[in-house]
Amino acid sequence: MYALREKLASMHAGYQLSRPARLVAKRNSEATFYLYDEIGSDGFGDCISAKTLVSALADCKDCSTLTVRVNSPGGSIFEALAMMANLRDFPGRKVALIDGLCASAATFLVCGGCDEVRTAPESTWMIHDGIALAYGNAAELRKTADLIEQKSADIAAIYARKTSLDNDVLREWMSAETWMTAAEAIERRFADGLSELSDEAAPVLAPQKRLYSNGNLDCRPDTYRNLMNLEYLLNFKKLRINEGVTILSTTHVEIILAVGDHLLITG
Repeated sequence: MYALREKLASMHAGYQLSRPARLVAKRNSEATFYLYDEIGSDGFGDCISAKTLVSALADCKDCSTLTVRVNSPGGSIFEALAMMANLRDFPGRKVALIDGLCASAATFLVCGGCDEVRTAPESTWMIHDGIALAYGNAAELRKTADLIEQKSADIAAIYARKTSLDNDVLREWMSAETWMTAAEAIERRFADGLSELSDEAAPVLAPQKRLYSNGNLDCRPDTYRNLMNLEYLLNFKKLRINEGVTILSTTHVEIILAVGDHLLITG
């Protein structure tokens, strides 16, 4: 196992590792943006920033439809608000597809920035009050608490416009940190309905479903396309990497190292 760790560390240090694409153009009139990470400013690891979205939108300004695929735990309120504003200004139709987790800042981003929100049957939603780390004297901490209250109220207003629910109900759910299934998100009108498996997603999802039966995850270059596939490692006791697999980002190496004794290399 030590030799394996050394090999992966060498791969990490010796090669320029590319990040998964955020934007995939489809035909001439459609595009897809992947919100498959935390929301944060540039310079904070693999976070997706407002600048990232602005750059992507510039590349598809002539598209009639933009699909935003989401698997995100949320992140910075201010980055998410800026992203939401830019999505609103995009002239084409915006459709959010919740593929996995839509939590915290990711929820109001899609609710306020997209014309339609569809959620996968197995997806999960979470809303809560704003949170912050604070340092300072009593007066400074009170200012921070006031700011959190203000931004939480702003977020509740975004939810209210989407859901038509009473603000007091929304604030109660946020204060309690409320988790929702896809069915609950639809019932409460955060989402407009269930999403369906598209042709684009099928090449990634189909091999994973096939491999559930034997408990191994087979990462071939033709199926191993983005960072989120690695999250399936947590559900398997073994990872089988066939010859020719490409590790796409620093985080990939870190997750593989974390798997430790459960990793099996073949090829």
